[in-house]
Amino acid sequence: MEALKSLEKKGVRVILNTRVTEVGDGFVRLSTKKFDEVTGEEIGREESTLKTGLSVWCAGTAPVSFVSQLLDQMPESARSPDGRINVDKWLRPPMKDPSLLGSVIVLGDAASAKDDDNDFLPQTAQVAGQQGAYVARMLR
Repeated sequence: MEALKSLEKKGVRVILNTRVTEVGDGFVRLSTKKFDEVTGEEIGREESTLKTGLSVWCAGTAPVSFVSQLLDQMPESARSPDGRINVDKWLRPPMKDPSLLGSVIVLGDAASAKDDDNDFLPQTAQVAGQQGAYVARMLR
């Protein structure tokens, strides 16, 4: 609850009980659970579209089907042995079309990143936080 309050205090609009069903050019489609106000039981879902200027995907603690689907569109060199996406030190995965290098950035649990000693970075919140801060500076 404290994290939610902290985000909202900073002006972040948090949408709970929602899954992303599609990401497109300038939009994200959402499917949000609807609950009965009296019983609290789920009574269905509400579909909506959110206009975006920039989409940043944040997922859970393990590769999800989105990562597998993305890997299916990438060269084999992008696939790490554990199903994550290999990235370079700038968090860029290999692309089939070299002109697209840098158009996708992968971080957190989806990324298989190495340090300067060629050791894999651990899957920890600290590493993901550092990667997130780096990407935020790049996008700013």
